[in-house]
Amino acid sequence: MACQFVTDRVMWSGSIDWAERRLKAEGAPVYFYRFDYETPVMDGLLGATHGGDIPFAMNNYACTKIAGQRPEHAVMGQQMSDAFVAFAHTGIPQTTAIGDWPAYTLNDRATMLLDVECRVTADPMKRLRELYARARGS
Repeated sequence: MACQFVTDRVMWSGSIDWAERRLKAEGAPVYFYRFDYETPVMDGLLGATHGGDIPFAMNNYACTKIAGQRPEHAVMGQQMSDAFVAFAHTGIPQTTAIGDWPAYTLNDRATMLLDVECRVTADPMKRLRELYARARGS
């Protein structure tokens, strides 16, 4: 539980802060995601790890032991790498497999939850996000 708190406080909250600063700079649209695909290593104890998304975004999950073995790896790797390629080509990460991926705004905070079945949700863990925002003074 303490590890999850630190991860959320530093990594997740920091990512939100970065995304919101980017929005305020009024540049390109922001697309936000949370990697929910859990690794089975250590009997699943680690859950979805920080950085665990990178081998799937590059579709080279077989190159790292932390990904472990799951029958869904091929689907996850294809979905994520297709989304990253779509983003590089068009500026929008949406694909047929993932579906509609709306831009993140301060009104709805649309977040793509990346897992075997991907879905968009508005402002996941809102109360925790608000707590961290108050702690940073924003």
